[in-house]
Amino acid sequence: MDLIKHAVKLKATDVRPRVLMYLYDDQGRVLASQAQEGHDSDQKNWKFPGGGIEAGQSINEAARREALEEAGYQALTTHGVGSRPKLTKWPEHFREKAKKTKGRDFKAQRTYFRAGKIGDQQRDLLGADNDALKGLDMVPIATLIKDLEASSSDSDNPYAIFDVAKLKGLRALKERLEKTSSAVELATLALDSAFIDHMQSKLAEEESTSRALKAIPMDPPLMSSKSLLKELSHLSNMMSKPTLSLEFAEEVDRDLTAPFRRLLETIGKADEADPVINKLVRISTPVILKLKESFGRLRPEDQAAEMGVPFTAVNSEGQMYSDTEEKTPSYPSGHSMQSKLLSLALGQMYPEIKDMLEDLAAAIGKSRLEMGVHFPSDHEYGCRAAEALFDHMDEMGSEKTSGVKKKYQDPKGGLNRKGRAHFKRTEGANLKRPVSKKQAKKSPKSAKRRKSFCARMGGMKKKHNIDCSKTPDKSICKALRKWDC
Repeated sequence: MDLIKHAVKLKATDVRPRVLMYLYDDQGRVLASQAQEGHDSDQKNWKFPGGGIEAGQSINEAARREALEEAGYQALTTHGVGSRPKLTKWPEHFREKAKKTKGRDFKAQRTYFRAGKIGDQQRDLLGADNDALKGLDMVPIATLIKDLEASSSDSDNPYAIFDVAKLKGLRALKERLEKTSSAVELATLALDSAFIDHMQSKLAEEESTSRALKAIPMDPPLMSSKSLLKELSHLSNMMSKPTLSLEFAEEVDRDLTAPFRRLLETIGKADEADPVINKLVRISTPVILKLKESFGRLRPEDQAAEMGVPFTAVNSEGQMYSDTEEKTPSYPSGHSMQSKLLSLALGQMYPEIKDMLEDLAAAIGKSRLEMGVHFPSDHEYGCRAAEALFDHMDEMGSEKTSGVKKKYQDPKGGLNRKGRAHFKRTEGANLKRPVSKKQAKKSPKSAKRRKSFCARMGGMKKKHNIDCSKTPDKSICKALRKWDC
């Protein structure tokens, strides 16, 4: 079916993507106003910074911009509130008014909720869009919810339908703040050293994720009606002529690592590679979720439903990146990103099957398209992000010993006892002492560690064309000697 034919219909049923920003403080109050330039002066319903998401902007970027333009405040942090955006159909009277006053002609708006701690005032952008909020105040969240519950059910309120959306976002924010408060209280009461170590490890993981995100190019997806229709049309054609079996697609939907492990079994390396696979999945999953939250793109089936386009994805029970029944956002494809990352890392360790690993990653990414659960651009960005993440991890790995303070270095190569303790405290890395050939003979577990380390370092040495006979003082050469590789 040629979905491009629906483009004419879409112009009359266009959906405006918006973001609503809740700026809150440590006391659980939210910045709000009951007056705004260019809006009815007699309408006293609560208003928050918000507006349209411009082309090329991520949702978080749009939220920060609206906070500055409409409220004149910075957002110290920006995070999603609630798992799904709210689709609100515009009442006809509101649509007619919007056409007259602002030249807008939409049938509905899709509101993404974002929140963040309120920062400093920054007045230089305030009112840039002639839409500044007036009489701003920090209002207790309970008061806002109570007032919006009343206004959203008021049949005489012409803005009631929009108050329903605001109420949804505030309730989600209240739930999040209550959970955070409980966690803080628990942390202050917990004196157990194991609990403290766990919290420090979690903080180190968050810092590691933050560094990884900075290394990945933030390329927002094209969200114009024309580009979305083209991608949906391409997906429909792929789904009508699949090249991969449904059994394979459903298997990788549940566990994308399974075919990688089978391939590694054919060369007798499955056990050796197992900890590497687990680590890559553990490191990349929070990065993927942060990227998905930042862009907030709907899945193809949900996007098509909003546009009035017939489209149905293949049903599967797999939920790789969520522990709830809610689907995660579409962009980037987590399966494409993780399978590409695995192919790059394992290909470096086992160059003899590098081509097969790359083909497997490509097939997993393609399976997501043939099931109709991702746009082609979700897959393409996932692969680019994986390459950037792999380069970042490779860099971090080579800097682990060469870029640290001398007091943490062992003169013979690698880290000393203080260095291992430092990285456990700051990055959550559970680094252990090297294992020599002699020590490996005493313990199967130690032998397995040594074998895995030598394979990984050997791959890195080959990738960077390092000749240890010429450059014996390079950190990788010292490490290989220390492990008797």
